[in-house]
Amino acid sequence: MAFAFDGRMFVPGSQWKILGMFALMAAIYPSFSYVTRKALSEKPFEEKRSQIMGVFEIQEYVLENEDDSKLTFRKKSKLARLMRMFEDTVTITKGESPFMVNGPRKDILRIVSGIESACREY
Repeated sequence: MAFAFDGRMFVPGSQWKILGMFALMAAIYPSFSYVTRKALSEKPFEEKRSQIMGVFEIQEYVLENEDDSKLTFRKKSKLARLMRMFEDTVTITKGESPFMVNGPRKDILRIVSGIESACREY
């Protein structure tokens, strides 16, 4: 038990239990908050580039880096980045479908849905 009933905040020796709980949470946190999802498209990345870039713009992301195999995006707003403790990086692979999108869970779900909708051919 971490709390004392005699007015003290913690029982002597409980700081190690609390430190252990923080270490455990820090170890498993990334598996809950960061995901990789597949975004399906009927065409390769380069043919759908403008639609995909539009999805990131709608979600308020800016292109930070691009190489031969992937693009890396960050949030536009400094305040949004600060609120996420600067853990706002989203990457997407180039090439053939499916595109692999990696980043914070709640944003990835929105981005993948947007990409699949934008790339759909009616």
